[in-house]
Amino acid sequence: TSNAVGIFEKPASQITKKERHAGKITSHGFQREMGASKLQDMLLKEVNYVVSLEQAEKFLANCHKLYPDLKALFRRIRFQVLDNRKLVNSWGRELSWPYERFDDKLYRAAYSFPMQSEAAGLIIRYGIIPVFNWLKEKGLKSRLVASIHDSLLLSVQPEEAWEVYSFVKASLERPLQLGAGPLSIPVEVGLGRTWKKEREIKKPLNQEEFTGFLKEWLGSPLAA
Repeated sequence: TSNAVGIFEKPASQITKKERHAGKITSHGFQREMGASKLQDMLLKEVNYVVSLEQAEKFLANCHKLYPDLKALFRRIRFQVLDNRKLVNSWGRELSWPYERFDDKLYRAAYSFPMQSEAAGLIIRYGIIPVFNWLKEKGLKSRLVASIHDSLLLSVQPEEAWEVYSFVKASLERPLQLGAGPLSIPVEVGLGRTWKKEREIKKPLNQEEFTGFLKEWLGSPLAA
């Protein structure tokens, strides 16, 4: 929602669900140097959000206000690609272009690599592996079901929910050691009786707050 507020220049209370989705598309496009014409097409295709070319240009300009240092990051990435013909992330994984021609398509792939590869490494190393092993060691009934992009999907017993929530959140929020220093990415939690998200937890909760939230949502007491 914070991206949509800056992009559409509206209070959070007035941001619609479609605008939240459109804001996400716009910020992702800006992070890959998407042009206004391409953004206009993407908004129409993905969320049926019709904007003029001038509006698309304004949205991208507002993104620049939200992320003023991103252009400098792009320049550093371009220099690294020009010097080494490859990029290496904090996990040691690399993307290389030994023979490819330097063009906009290559640079867009380079801009995407740090964010996408760091997120993938985090989900695998701090998410899938430790969570699977921890659930098995603890003998819990809750299960890790799938990894979807930058998210984990778990099937959790209500009486185990606080313990699972605490472990997964702490594991995923461990700092990444990046070039500019350690970075911890906040974790948001979605809850649902099925795989569809019904409720969200966007701020850290202590055990009492979490248990109260769960009781209110489920409408029944939890096992001790």
